[in-house]
Amino acid sequence: MKKILTWLAKGFLGIMLLFLTTAWVRWHLDTSGMMEQFQIMAETSTGLNALKTGMSGAVLIIALFITLYFIKGQYWLYPLIVSAGALIIARALSAIQDGVSDLFWVRMIFEIFIVVAGLFLKTASTPKLKDNQINPS
Repeated sequence: MKKILTWLAKGFLGIMLLFLTTAWVRWHLDTSGMMEQFQIMAETSTGLNALKTGMSGAVLIIALFITLYFIKGQYWLYPLIVSAGALIIARALSAIQDGVSDLFWVRMIFEIFIVVAGLFLKTASTPKLKDNQINPS
């Protein structure tokens, strides 16, 4: 069962990596389309830059940490969990201040699943210590 859950968690992170990378590319290549999709307005280059940096930066950092996890291993789960957790906190505070949009729960659930998958993979891959390794005597 543990192997199946590990496979599912890794598969989920792989799929999220594809979605996040696509979203990051779209923010840079089709900014006006993304602004229309998310109903965001920016009238100046400063506003566009802020949108691209903020929106695509958050997506990029999560995608990079997932990539580093697949390439370098479980150490990169810590930054992934913390970064996705920070997005969850920021999204929740924004919802409290400004209300909930149509896509709020979709994004929130995916971010929560990223954290849960990261925590599961971290605990599933951490070797268990034997009693004599904890307190050698």
